[in-house]
Amino acid sequence: MPLLLLAQIVEKPDWRVVADSWPRLLLLASLGIARYNLLLYTALQYTTPQPASLINAANPAVMMVVLAAILVRERPGCSSSPVSLSVRCAPLAVLATRPIRCRQPPNVS
Repeated sequence: MPLLLLAQIVEKPDWRVVADSWPRLLLLASLGIARYNLLLYTALQYTTPQPASLINAANPAVMMVVLAAILVRERPGCSSSPVSLSVRCAPLAVLATRPIRCRQPPNVS
C-alpha cells in the first residue's frame, strides 16, 4: 500500500493505463517467480544448501549493480556502501562454505 501512495505522489501515473496493463504484469510476474524457483531447485541438485542460500541472498544486490550498469550506465565504484560490500563478499562466502572433502584415515590393523 505505501508503494501505491508513493507512486501517486512521485510519478502521478495514469491509472487507466496501469489497469489495462495489469493482466500482462501479473502474467510476467508469475512466470518470473516460477522460473526463479525452478532454476533454484535445479541448482540445489548440484550443490549443497549453504552456497545456494548465499547466492540466493546476494542475488538482489548483484542484479542491482548489473542493471544499474546497463540501464543507467552507472559504473560500479569502490564505495564502502553495504550493497557493494555484500557484492564483493558473496563469492568469498560461497567459497568459504564449500564442503571440505577430507581424506579417509589410513586403515591401521
